Amino acid sequence: MKYLFIDEIQNCKDWVSFIRKTYDRKEIPQIWISGSNSSFIKKEFATLLTGRNITISVYPLSFKEYLSFKGIETTPPFSSQKESLIKSHFMQYMEVGAFPAVVLRPVLQKELLINYFEDFIYKDIASRHDVNLVKIKELGIYLATNSAKSFSYRGCASALGMHPKTIMDYCSYFYEIFLFHELYKFDYSLKNQIGSDKKIYITDTGLASAISFRFSEDYGRILENLVFNELSRQNQEIYFHKQKYECDFLIKKELKITAAIQVTKTLNDPEAKQREIRGLLEAMQSYQLTEGLILTMDEEGFEDRIKIIPIWKWLLMI
Repeated sequence: MKYLFIDEIQNCKDWVSFIRKTYDRKEIPQIWISGSNSSFIKKEFATLLTGRNITISVYPLSFKEYLSFKGIETTPPFSSQKESLIKSHFMQYMEVGAFPAVVLRPVLQKELLINYFEDFIYKDIASRHDVNLVKIKELGIYLATNSAKSFSYRGCASALGMHPKTIMDYCSYFYEIFLFHELYKFDYSLKNQIGSDKKIYITDTGLASAISFRFSEDYGRILENLVFNELSRQNQEIYFHKQKYECDFLIKKELKITAAIQVTKTLNDPEAKQREIRGLLEAMQSYQLTEGLILTMDEEGFEDRIKIIPIWKWLLMI
């Protein structure tokens, strides 16, 4: 046997000792282990498999992968007809999300996404933790509805009539199964960083559209969520900026902020344009950046030291 593949290994008893013995005896050259719960696997790896493993995070499809699934070539330059086709698929990518089975399914996509959400709750969380199923589903829908918004445990607890400790615990279970992710405000003080309000993002925008209220109407937040997911897929260390104004994403490399990104549906509205540029310029000044980036639905150009790119094009560039 050259390969051994084991899925959802955290459900197996004494799996670590079995894997370690098999590996140390060199009985199987490569062992591939997958699971949907990060804490169980990491905890066991840390204690018994240190130095014997490489961890790979598997995300839903990138936009490039999505187009590949659809049989669409993504090498530029694009004709006007090809660009129009890619834009139409980008709208679908926003709406149905990036789970492979959903992308390949021609019908009942929303129903499958709702089933995924139910499986996350019942199979991945309730089977391992003592939770109130009604409350944790309510929290999941609330987080999906408010994805890409500022978030605090106390504010969420007040909105849902739950204790802040319960919200923290339930959120940690969502983070364990990769359903939601936190984003911290950047601060040179770790204490201030952890103590500030956070932003929360869902792992798939199609899932958010399927289970949340009015999420699909707010394209600005869907676009922001897409950018967060792509930056995470690229293993970037990311934060958001908030002082007098706000900038959606900061990219940190080693000890330095190296890029600032603002995301908006459009810059056509003068008031919205001023707000987006003001927040980006403040971030650029704060971290001594010579240029900034604004990602929009369909606009492109330069303004001051700011580059403006459509998100669908940016997704194909990186």
